[in-house]
Amino acid sequence: MRISKIGLGTTKLDNLDAMFPGQDILIKTGQLIQYASGVFGLNHVPLAVKQNVEEIIRKEFASNDIIEVLLPSIHPKSTWERSGRYETYVNDGTMLITETGNGTFCLQPTAEEAIIEFVESKLNSYKQLPVILYQMNDKFRNEIRNRGYMFRGKLFTMMDAYSFDDSIENSVKSYEKIKKSYLNIFKQLGLNVIPVAADSGSIGGSKSEEFMMLSPLGEDTILYNKELNLGLNTEILEHENYMEILKENYNIDSLEGFEEVRSIELGHIFQLGTLYSDKMKSTFTTKDEKQNSYVMGCYGIGVTRVVATIFEEFILKENDKVVGFSLPMSITPFIGTIVSSEERKDEAEML
Repeated sequence: MRISKIGLGTTKLDNLDAMFPGQDILIKTGQLIQYASGVFGLNHVPLAVKQNVEEIIRKEFASNDIIEVLLPSIHPKSTWERSGRYETYVNDGTMLITETGNGTFCLQPTAEEAIIEFVESKLNSYKQLPVILYQMNDKFRNEIRNRGYMFRGKLFTMMDAYSFDDSIENSVKSYEKIKKSYLNIFKQLGLNVIPVAADSGSIGGSKSEEFMMLSPLGEDTILYNKELNLGLNTEILEHENYMEILKENYNIDSLEGFEEVRSIELGHIFQLGTLYSDKMKSTFTTKDEKQNSYVMGCYGIGVTRVVATIFEEFILKENDKVVGFSLPMSITPFIGTIVSSEERKDEAEML
């Protein structure tokens, strides 16, 4: 592939965005195209990095029998009404909807309801469990405050996975399996993340952990204990029984040694229990012929945000001046460049 064909513009790297110089370089060189606030198109270089990120996720999951599927990005209103979340998401302005002569449809901000409808006619026996499915596609959230180019937008790519088990105990095993895979994925990406005790928010469930990378670019404030390499999102402290939550779910019995730091959330995992399957009346047949609700977990990695983080984290500087990028080999779009003389042009074309 000729570098002259990939649309890589040239520009002097002056007056870069002080907070997000990496993505500003992509903007100035024509590699990141903004259509509207929070809506971007990717040219070849960031697209190639994104595809490499996705491939690392796919290989890690394939080695752990975590199966890729693809759900539609547009859902009928009825899917969301089954769980009771339709009115909540519409009223708070999160979900983008379109009304047509054939009904109302929703652009997916997440897919707990859709994945249940995907499996409920197929996973009808305890013999078919456990199962973990994931997809990698675009999500849509009507963010009021878009921030940091690709860090928080209306359109973004997310890897979202969902586990289905026959008991709480087995669901915890699936949760821990995903957690281990996440740590392997981020290690391969060259990003130093830590699991952080978190509030489950609008997704719900009994326990959740965010995968945070310590960075002044982050919009999250966490409490971090450097000696223990433990963190917790300050949102947990809003609960009256926060110490009970921290002790029971995360084995944190004291806040001594924890300090406030900024961080970027790159992933989030949840123990959902039967929250959604109960609401949607989705069950499987147990060994003793009873009907039980699926015990679920859900898991996300913000692929677009990971790409944004990569371009900000691996900035190359000379004399404190940003001059480009130095990306890890695992995700770089190009391993090397061939430069030839005119006399050896034909030979170079064959390499």
